[in-house]
Amino acid sequence: MLENYDLYTLTVLAVDGIFVGFISGLFAIGGGTAVVPVVSTLLPYSSKVAVGISVMQMVFSAFYNSYLNYKNKKLNIKQGIFPCLGGLIGGFSIGYVMKIANDIAISYLVLIMLTWAIIKFYFSPTNSNKAENNNKFLHFILGLLVGAIATSAGIGGAMLLTPALIAFCNFELKKAAAISGLFVAFSATSAFISMSYSGYIDYTAGAIIGFASLFGVKIGNYCFLKTTNSLQKKLMICFYLIMFSLALIKVIKQHGVF
Repeated sequence: MLENYDLYTLTVLAVDGIFVGFISGLFAIGGGTAVVPVVSTLLPYSSKVAVGISVMQMVFSAFYNSYLNYKNKKLNIKQGIFPCLGGLIGGFSIGYVMKIANDIAISYLVLIMLTWAIIKFYFSPTNSNKAENNNKFLHFILGLLVGAIATSAGIGGAMLLTPALIAFCNFELKKAAAISGLFVAFSATSAFISMSYSGYIDYTAGAIIGFASLFGVKIGNYCFLKTTNSLQKKLMICFYLIMFSLALIKVIKQHGVF
């Protein structure tokens, strides 16, 4: 936790918040992949507190983004409710994970999650010709597993759930992304409650990033509605690769290489 918030710290938090909001709106993700590496690299936060800040801002950005997607008829709540319930339950495990995991383990988990998402998303079709798999139990299990694993890494899970829904449920990209955005709202809420009890949240930093993210969400969601599925996929892969690079730098620094 920080005792003083100087101009540099406030600027980093505010700018990161707007950026996180933009990518949350554009990619329908929670933005944790852009909070944990940035906050833990540019500011003196441990990985655990960075994860806490991340899940707090996700509550702001994910609910607002889901509202915009629902308003623009991109979000099917009936199809999204079961993975969301799974994510809500899975997210409660984060407090326990934070107690037993060290900073390096969390950093490696972020790296592994990003690697899986890049590979799975690259090889998944943008638009499937197969019939949608609307098995509610499968949706719930996917949400449960992603919620438990992703929130422990400070990632809302949309970057994992979106390729999973495309690959296993044959959803088209934007439908999968919109459902994943709602999923983040649920999983981040439970993760926020769990981490609050564990004492790993800097509420001031989380509020600054969270409120700043609302401005970015509006712009990002507008771009989300205007982009084609093909362009959306290319942009998401590029974003994942950038976040992978930041996460890799974080791991290298933790091993004292530079």
